Amino acid sequence: MTAAARPEAGVISGTIMFTDIVGFTEFTALRGDTEALDLLALQERIVLAELADDARIVKELGDGLMLWFADPCEAVR
Repeated sequence: MTAAARPEAGVISGTIMFTDIVGFTEFTALRGDTEALDLLALQERIVLAELADDARIVKELGDGLMLWFADPCEAVR
């Protein structure tokens, strides 16, 4: 491995993944805020239950999530 290809000391590498609930705006308009918030809570429960031990939710972006994974294969799974 060349010096240019080696990660710098202290640099954490990983994979960033973004999710989005397709049709969430329409769902909210049709079903209302209460059901929309319930759906977001369900999404969070499912993601937390399935998230790898070395992964985390970095940020919630409305109906989407920004996730970080140490292992890119876990992001795909």
